[in-house]
Amino acid sequence: MNPEQEKDLKEALRLAMENNEILKKMRRSLFWNKVFKTVYLVIILGVTFGAYYFVQPYLENVLGTYQSLLGGSEEVKQTGNSLLDISNILSGFGKN
Repeated sequence: MNPEQEKDLKEALRLAMENNEILKKMRRSLFWNKVFKTVYLVIILGVTFGAYYFVQPYLENVLGTYQSLLGGSEEVKQTGNSLLDISNILSGFGKN
């Protein structure tokens, strides 16, 4: 092997080792990127479900109150209808 080929071979080896180090750093970076994205997603989901768990009793109270108001409005309508019936009966007594 002549000196020029040996020099080229050493240069190729140096470049291959440098590329290997760069590839290792890229793989390590991708691995940690995946880990942090997974942790981030778990935190976001945990906070979301935790907030729902914390707010759920308040939501149930609000929904219960809303449903009772809807039920109360039905009672008011029925009372209004019965008042109309009473006014018809009373007007019937006034005509006699």
